[in-house]
Amino acid sequence: IKNRTQMTQIKRINADLIRENLPNPRHLCAIKNVAVLYNSIFQRSLNIKVNKERMIYYTTKTLLSGKPGTSKWVKKYGDALLCVRYKYDLQNKRKLKTVELIIENEPWDMDKNRNPGNKIVGIKAAYGEIEIRKLVRCVGGRWNKEKRLWQFPYREAINLGLGDRIEQL
Repeated sequence: IKNRTQMTQIKRINADLIRENLPNPRHLCAIKNVAVLYNSIFQRSLNIKVNKERMIYYTTKTLLSGKPGTSKWVKKYGDALLCVRYKYDLQNKRKLKTVELIIENEPWDMDKNRNPGNKIVGIKAAYGEIEIRKLVRCVGGRWNKEKRLWQFPYREAINLGLGDRIEQL
């Protein structure tokens, strides 16, 4: 954690969450901020992932096919081998070796109508739609006075179920 104010913010948020069991937009925003803070500080520094079974592991090496240390797997999988990863399970104290295989190879062309997740889009919210405005603020939305709409990333608009309200800028 970078400084003491972030630590006190996390403690305050945790205390609020324990005190009140009902989620509201403020807590949803707080939960997201804490997750982003923890993710940026701890998980990125160690490349930690959490999978479906809640097993926590981190990757130390990724070796591409043909590099030293992959010859055993190249013999077994041949041209289908893409890379070998060395991971460590923190809970069970185990070392894992995983392989990434190519199972299908076909021509592909980029979809011209696809919106990238980080593209800034706008949505309109009526004056009385307070809940929508609070949710938009929680995901980092900003109010644009000139265009009279909320601006935030396309990915967040879809996650909030506001895809039908999107207006291109």
